[in-house]
Amino acid sequence: MAASMTFSPLHCLTFWLLLALLARSVAISLSSSTSRGGRHEHNPQHSSAYIVYADHVAKPSNFTTLEHWYTSMVGSLSPAANSTHFLYVYDTVMHGFAAELTVDEARRVSNTPGVTGVFKDKAVHLHTTRSPAFLGLDKDSGIWPDTDFGDGIIIGFVDSGIWPESASFNDIRLTPSGRAGRAGAPTASGSTLACATTS
Repeated sequence: MAASMTFSPLHCLTFWLLLALLARSVAISLSSSTSRGGRHEHNPQHSSAYIVYADHVAKPSNFTTLEHWYTSMVGSLSPAANSTHFLYVYDTVMHGFAAELTVDEARRVSNTPGVTGVFKDKAVHLHTTRSPAFLGLDKDSGIWPDTDFGDGIIIGFVDSGIWPESASFNDIRLTPSGRAGRAGAPTASGSTLACATTS
Protein backbone atom coordinates (compact mmCIF):
# COMPACT_ATOMS: atom_id res chain seq x y z
CA MET A 1 0.00 0.00 0.00
CA ALA A 2 1.39 3.30 -0.98
CA ALA A 3 1.39 6.00 1.62
CA SER A 4 -0.57 9.03 0.61
CA MET A 5 1.01 12.43 1.13
CA THR A 6 -1.12 15.27 2.23
CA PHE A 7 0.10 18.82 2.61
CA SER A 8 -1.40 21.15 5.10
CA PRO A 9 -1.63 24.87 4.37
CA LEU A 10 1.16 25.40 6.92
CA HIS A 11 3.48 23.06 4.99
CA CYS A 12 2.72 24.91 1.72
CA LEU A 13 3.34 28.29 3.31
CA THR A 14 6.64 27.11 4.79
CA PHE A 15 7.73 25.73 1.40
CA TRP A 16 6.98 29.01 -0.40
CA LEU A 17 8.71 31.10 2.29
CA LEU A 18 11.85 28.97 2.05
CA LEU A 19 11.78 29.21 -1.73
CA ALA A 20 11.43 33.02 -1.54
CA LEU A 21 14.34 33.28 0.93
CA LEU A 22 16.51 31.11 -1.32
CA ALA A 23 15.70 33.26 -4.37
CA ARG A 24 16.45 36.45 -2.41
CA SER A 25 19.82 35.16 -1.18
CA VAL A 26 20.80 34.19 -4.74
CA ALA A 27 19.81 37.65 -6.01
CA ILE A 28 21.83 39.37 -3.25
CA SER A 29 24.83 37.17 -4.00
CA LEU A 30 24.65 37.97 -7.72
CA SER A 31 24.31 41.72 -7.17
CA SER A 32 27.24 41.88 -4.74
CA SER A 33 29.51 39.94 -7.10
CA THR A 34 28.48 42.22 -9.97
CA SER A 35 29.29 45.33 -7.94
CA ARG A 36 32.71 43.93 -6.99
CA GLY A 37 33.58 43.16 -10.60
CA GLY A 38 31.88 46.10 -12.25
CA ARG A 39 31.71 49.85 -11.82
CA HIS A 40 29.88 50.41 -8.55
CA GLU A 41 29.37 53.75 -6.80
CA HIS A 42 30.76 52.61 -3.43
CA ASN A 43 33.88 51.04 -4.94
CA PRO A 44 36.84 53.36 -4.24
CA GLN A 45 38.45 52.19 -7.50
CA HIS A 46 35.40 53.29 -9.52
CA SER A 47 36.29 56.11 -11.89
CA SER A 48 34.10 59.13 -12.46
CA ALA A 49 34.45 62.31 -14.45
CA TYR A 50 36.33 65.04 -12.58
CA ILE A 51 36.99 68.62 -13.63
CA VAL A 52 40.50 69.79 -12.76
CA TYR A 53 41.17 73.54 -12.64
CA ALA A 54 44.79 74.56 -13.20
CA ASP A 55 46.74 77.80 -12.98
CA HIS A 56 48.10 77.96 -16.53
CA VAL A 57 50.87 80.33 -15.44
CA ALA A 58 52.19 77.60 -13.08
CA LYS A 59 52.91 75.21 -15.98
CA PRO A 60 56.50 73.99 -15.58
CA SER A 61 58.74 75.18 -18.42
CA ASN A 62 59.74 71.63 -19.38
CA PHE A 63 56.22 71.10 -20.81
CA THR A 64 55.66 72.61 -24.24
CA THR A 65 51.86 72.85 -23.95
CA LEU A 66 49.24 72.83 -21.23
CA GLU A 67 47.84 69.59 -22.64
CA HIS A 68 51.31 68.02 -22.35
CA TRP A 69 51.40 69.09 -18.69
CA TYR A 70 47.90 67.70 -18.04
CA THR A 71 48.79 64.41 -19.75
CA SER A 72 51.84 64.13 -17.51
CA MET A 73 49.70 64.71 -14.40
CA VAL A 74 47.29 61.92 -15.26
CA GLY A 75 50.03 59.62 -16.58
CA SER A 76 51.95 59.87 -13.29
CA LEU A 77 49.00 58.51 -11.30
CA SER A 78 49.39 54.84 -12.21
CA PRO A 79 50.91 52.62 -14.88
CA ALA A 80 47.43 52.10 -16.35
CA ALA A 81 46.63 55.81 -16.56
CA ASN A 82 47.16 57.44 -19.93
CA SER A 83 45.68 60.06 -22.21
CA THR A 84 42.60 57.93 -22.87
CA HIS A 85 41.35 59.09 -19.46
CA PHE A 86 40.99 62.63 -20.83
CA LEU A 87 37.52 63.80 -21.69
CA TYR A 88 38.20 67.45 -22.51
CA VAL A 89 40.84 70.17 -22.21
CA TYR A 90 39.60 73.63 -21.20
CA ASP A 91 41.61 76.53 -22.61
CA THR A 92 39.33 79.47 -23.35
CA VAL A 93 37.38 80.74 -20.34
CA MET A 94 39.23 78.62 -17.80
CA HIS A 95 42.27 76.37 -17.84
CA GLY A 96 42.22 72.71 -16.90
CA PHE A 97 40.80 69.44 -18.06
CA ALA A 98 38.12 66.83 -17.48
CA ALA A 99 39.23 63.24 -16.96
CA GLU A 100 38.03 59.88 -15.69
CA LEU A 101 39.67 59.49 -12.27
CA THR A 102 39.19 57.36 -9.18
CA VAL A 103 38.67 59.09 -5.82
CA ASP A 104 42.31 58.41 -4.91
CA GLU A 105 43.59 59.73 -8.25
CA ALA A 106 41.50 62.89 -7.86
CA ARG A 107 42.96 63.43 -4.38
CA ARG A 108 46.51 63.00 -5.70
CA VAL A 109 45.90 65.35 -8.65
CA SER A 110 44.55 67.97 -6.23
CA ASN A 111 47.94 67.97 -4.45
CA THR A 112 49.83 68.69 -7.70
CA PRO A 113 51.48 72.13 -7.75
CA GLY A 114 49.53 74.40 -10.10
CA VAL A 115 46.20 72.60 -9.60
CA THR A 116 43.73 75.01 -8.03
CA GLY A 117 40.73 72.70 -7.69
CA VAL A 118 39.39 69.23 -8.45
CA PHE A 119 35.64 68.68 -8.55
CA LYS A 120 33.58 65.60 -9.31
CA ASP A 121 31.41 66.33 -12.31
CA LYS A 122 27.70 66.04 -11.68
CA ALA A 123 24.65 66.57 -13.81
CA VAL A 124 22.38 69.39 -12.75
CA HIS A 125 19.12 70.43 -14.32
CA LEU A 126 18.26 74.00 -15.26
CA HIS A 127 15.51 75.69 -13.30
CA THR A 128 15.20 78.54 -15.79
CA THR A 129 16.84 80.27 -18.72
CA ARG A 130 15.17 83.61 -17.90
CA SER A 131 16.68 84.68 -14.57
CA PRO A 132 14.81 87.96 -13.86
CA ALA A 133 11.43 86.28 -13.38
CA PHE A 134 13.02 83.33 -11.59
CA LEU A 135 14.72 85.71 -9.12
CA GLY A 136 11.51 87.65 -8.57
CA LEU A 137 12.83 90.89 -10.06
CA ASP A 138 10.12 93.43 -10.81
CA LYS A 139 10.44 95.29 -14.12
CA ASP A 140 8.59 98.33 -12.75
CA SER A 141 10.46 98.99 -9.50
CA GLY A 142 13.48 98.01 -7.46
CA ILE A 143 17.03 97.10 -8.34
CA TRP A 144 16.17 95.62 -11.74
CA PRO A 145 15.08 98.87 -13.45
CA ASP A 146 17.47 100.95 -11.28
CA THR A 147 20.43 99.13 -12.86
CA ASP A 148 19.11 99.49 -16.42
CA PHE A 149 17.94 95.88 -16.32
CA GLY A 150 21.52 94.57 -16.09
CA ASP A 151 22.38 96.03 -19.48
CA GLY A 152 25.91 95.10 -20.50
CA ILE A 153 26.50 92.77 -17.55
CA ILE A 154 27.37 89.10 -17.94
CA ILE A 155 27.59 87.34 -14.59
CA GLY A 156 28.60 83.82 -15.55
CA PHE A 157 28.24 81.05 -18.04
CA VAL A 158 26.51 77.69 -18.03
CA ASP A 159 27.29 74.93 -20.48
CA SER A 160 23.87 73.34 -20.81
CA GLY A 161 24.26 71.94 -24.29
CA ILE A 162 22.60 73.57 -27.24
CA TRP A 163 19.22 73.04 -28.78
CA PRO A 164 19.09 75.86 -31.36
CA GLU A 165 15.33 75.68 -31.85
CA SER A 166 14.69 76.39 -28.14
CA ALA A 167 12.90 79.67 -27.44
CA SER A 168 15.56 80.27 -24.77
CA PHE A 169 18.03 81.10 -27.52
CA ASN A 170 16.04 83.87 -29.20
CA ASP A 171 17.09 87.40 -28.28
CA ILE A 172 13.86 89.20 -29.16
CA ARG A 173 13.55 90.76 -25.69
CA LEU A 174 17.20 91.88 -25.48
CA THR A 175 18.21 95.50 -25.96
CA PRO A 176 20.64 96.26 -28.82
CA SER A 177 23.59 96.40 -26.38
CA GLY A 178 22.49 93.05 -24.93
CA ARG A 179 22.80 91.60 -28.40
CA ALA A 180 26.34 93.00 -28.71
CA GLY A 181 27.74 90.15 -26.60
CA ARG A 182 26.20 87.59 -28.92
CA ALA A 183 27.32 86.13 -32.20
CA GLY A 184 25.11 84.56 -34.82
CA ALA A 185 25.41 80.93 -35.86
CA PRO A 186 23.29 79.39 -38.61
CA THR A 187 21.19 76.37 -37.68
CA ALA A 188 19.99 73.44 -39.75
CA SER A 189 16.58 75.08 -40.13
CA GLY A 190 18.14 78.25 -41.59
CA SER A 191 17.44 80.45 -38.55
CA THR A 192 20.21 82.14 -36.60
CA LEU A 193 21.29 80.95 -33.16
CA ALA A 194 22.39 83.68 -30.76
CA CYS A 195 25.49 82.64 -28.84
CA ALA A 196 27.15 84.57 -26.01
CA THR A 197 30.78 85.34 -26.73
CA THR A 198 33.58 85.31 -24.18
CA SER A 199 35.92 87.82 -25.79
